[in-house]
Amino acid sequence: MKNPPSPRDLLPLLSLLALGCGSGDPPAPPGDPTMGLAEALAKTLTEACPMAAPDDEKARQACADALTTSPLLRERMADPFAWGGQKSGDTVELEKSNRTEFNPRIYRRLYLSTFMFTGEHSVQAAGNTAIIRLGVRFRNQLDPGSFPYPFWHSSDKWTSYETAREILFFLREGKLVGALRSAERDPARPHRDMKWDGRWTWEDSAGQQPRVTLYSYAFSPGNPYVAELETAYRTMERELRKETCLSCHSPDNIAKMNPLELFSYPNQALSGRKELVAILNANLMPPAEPGGKAGIPEIDRRTALIELARKFQDLGDQALAFEGEPH
Repeated sequence: MKNPPSPRDLLPLLSLLALGCGSGDPPAPPGDPTMGLAEALAKTLTEACPMAAPDDEKARQACADALTTSPLLRERMADPFAWGGQKSGDTVELEKSNRTEFNPRIYRRLYLSTFMFTGEHSVQAAGNTAIIRLGVRFRNQLDPGSFPYPFWHSSDKWTSYETAREILFFLREGKLVGALRSAERDPARPHRDMKWDGRWTWEDSAGQQPRVTLYSYAFSPGNPYVAELETAYRTMERELRKETCLSCHSPDNIAKMNPLELFSYPNQALSGRKELVAILNANLMPPAEPGGKAGIPEIDRRTALIELARKFQDLGDQALAFEGEPH
């Protein structure tokens, strides 16, 4: 006769049942392979990013390094990977919340590593999507240059990071396609009062900030494409600014794009490198002014921008391939 399951063995199933009782969508059935992935994901993230002091830069760095090289995350994360905040507690569709698209390596190294994982997790079924919920705490006491950009430019966004109880990962057809900070918040969590000075980037005694947005942070020291990629991005960025592209493709998202593509930071621009070439080829950017036409009217000017964007795309591909990233 087989031994009965221990209480520890039943914990994942009990957590799923508890979630199902409080939601309009059922938990994933016990035989669903999603449950195995949920267990593996929770184990990977909790071991990579365990609870620590919210100002512990070494713990954050260890977390970022482990997430960057995780075989599970490399294989399972879609490219691009969507990230944002859940619109409301009863909005379980990823596409109904505001999102920004990222290269998956950049997302897990810059953004996901700002969280610590408690080990609590559950799975919820929502149509053709499985939602894997993981309990988190945010590292709100890091140096300002350790955040992907000044989240505190918006007090609500900063608070959403500080108080989110969970991160919701969205699984479709075996791929993690995106993640959201939960709408469910814990107002009792410690708050750090941060005032934005209007600058998205700055320099201090340590150099350019935020330091985590630089290619030197995104890639290993031995990557032979980093220097060329940096030059290609800076050259392209200057020309995009002349076309006012970065007034929209910045964190404040004045154009209300959903999903948003960021071009205002080096490594976060990697996500849109292929789409940028396609959009310039189709002459769809910048958008049309009232009564006008979209795109860049001067053929020579647009051709030059396409060449810059294509070089940035190719070098980005090579830099990511060197690190073993799927592409």
